Amino acid sequence: MKLGDNAQFTMIENKTIRNPKLTIYQKMVYIVLCSYTNGENTCFPSYQTIATGAGCSKRQVIKTMNELVNMGLIIKHPKKSTNGDATANEYKILLYDEYCAPPDAPSALPGNESPAPPDEYCAPEQYSDNNTYFLNNNHPSITEAAEIEEIVKQCRIDELYKEKDRRLFRQTITDMFNAKEITVCDNTYPQKEVRANMRRLNYDVICHAFDALNSTVVTAPKKYLRSVIYNGIFEVDADYP
Repeated sequence: MKLGDNAQFTMIENKTIRNPKLTIYQKMVYIVLCSYTNGENTCFPSYQTIATGAGCSKRQVIKTMNELVNMGLIIKHPKKSTNGDATANEYKILLYDEYCAPPDAPSALPGNESPAPPDEYCAPEQYSDNNTYFLNNNHPSITEAAEIEEIVKQCRIDELYKEKDRRLFRQTITDMFNAKEITVCDNTYPQKEVRANMRRLNYDVICHAFDALNSTVVTAPKKYLRSVIYNGIFEVDADYP
């Protein structure tokens, strides 16, 4: 769940964060638990440690933990010392697909809240990326994250007019850089080659991709954009500006 054992960051699946069936306490406790996980997605923080991180009372944590267990988001195992005495609970954190949370949002949310509208560029389920990984050893290192930011800056993504466009291009570049390999026009390229070529990306390639995206009706924008960007590296003068 984290970027590493001593990482300053924790990554949580968007499907969990955006799940309207989870309360704010359930989400915060789940996030705090994830921040303490090891490489096997297990952890054993005390109730007070969780309460401090989640910004709520210890009593609320105990109540929420039971709810998370009953919902199947976490598995709790009593942890015993060498003499057999109970010391702390050990928690196994389950990812979204593991606990099989229902994907559909309820028709009505508490109060006046409404479900967030879908992203205009959200691809249908059949185009979702099944090669996205969430476990520790597949997360980018701090150095890799910095390199992604450098590529985004080099491409001047922030100069795109609409926020949804900036978000789409940034996410596509990030996914391409993090992927173990990508397939474009039936050709598969390994991560090392992809990263080397992506360092050649610049604003001209992004403009080329933006124009292509907005002049074509596509059902899977991220998949299409990945191909256009990668091919654009070779089709457009992609030398550093």
